[in-house]
Amino acid sequence: LALIDEREAKIFGQRCSTHGWQLLLKDISKIEFSKVLSRIVRLLKFVVNHSAVMVIFQKLVESSPDSAALLAIVDTRFGSNFYAAERVLRDKLVLERLFTCSELVTWVDSQRPAAGSLDIKKEFDELKQWTIFYQDFWIKLKVYVDFTKFMIVGLRRSDTDSPNLHLMVAEFDKAKLECVKMAKQAKRDNDSLFVDGFAEKVEAAFVKRRPDIVSQLSLAAAFVDPFGAYMEPPVQVDGGYLALVAVLQKYHRDAPDAGSIVASTMTLVADFREHRGRFFGTSLAAALAKDQNPDAFWAAAVQAEGKPGLEVCRYLVNGYAGQGASERMNQKVGSHFRNPSPLAMALTLLVRDVRR
Repeated sequence: LALIDEREAKIFGQRCSTHGWQLLLKDISKIEFSKVLSRIVRLLKFVVNHSAVMVIFQKLVESSPDSAALLAIVDTRFGSNFYAAERVLRDKLVLERLFTCSELVTWVDSQRPAAGSLDIKKEFDELKQWTIFYQDFWIKLKVYVDFTKFMIVGLRRSDTDSPNLHLMVAEFDKAKLECVKMAKQAKRDNDSLFVDGFAEKVEAAFVKRRPDIVSQLSLAAAFVDPFGAYMEPPVQVDGGYLALVAVLQKYHRDAPDAGSIVASTMTLVADFREHRGRFFGTSLAAALAKDQNPDAFWAAAVQAEGKPGLEVCRYLVNGYAGQGASERMNQKVGSHFRNPSPLAMALTLLVRDVRR
């Protein structure tokens, strides 16, 4: 990576934010929810792996309009822990009816344990205890779903086919704020169910994974996003100013007047952040009010000012945070442009994902 960084002026190392969100989800799960998730796995296996149980469950689902089929936890599918947990919580009443259903009880009683195989009666009794009598399971499951939904939003936003690099800072900060707040509330409401320092452990998990989700490029992109949560003065993107300076310095380092390009660009961006782009003229103000398109905004800025440094701002708000979205974009660039435009070429270089 260091050799690439030295040789290639316009290639920037960018971790896959989608993978970073998934790692954060795993870390949060390990703090307090490992037992809940392991019970979900056992519950899913019991229902799905026995055709008789599955038939009874499907009948109950069909008679309950708010319920739906269960989803498996798959390690290779990002966010599958959340989707499986959310579906179990949604099917709470159906599962309670399942484990008190006379048809299922009769089937369980008819089963005889075989050597080396699962004792169905024992498994049924344990699962029945969790779903019917142990409300602690459902309390922690609801807290887990409420927790992770904020991270799932960030994960999905990082894997969309529209530019999303500039959204990662706000998504990460929002998820961190909400999750820490919810951890404190969960501890107050059910002190005995959660470990001491629960909120502090959650916050530490976010701090640990921040470099995997929020990169130098995403900080710089958030800093120049004309519609972002950090646009209005005096709110600042923590590190956004320095990140943009570093990106500009690297991108223009081979230009004979690199220093003046960086200085003039930062002056214009500072003015832009203070006045929301009014110094660019009426056409930009119209673009700003009309469609909230960051690319249209910076395209108008580049056209109005003709400053080379402003092109970097446009590249940043057209960047991708996740590897999958980045690869899909690069494929589109290759298939749709026989002779790619400078913007398309720069985007390909800028958002190219470098595995670490």
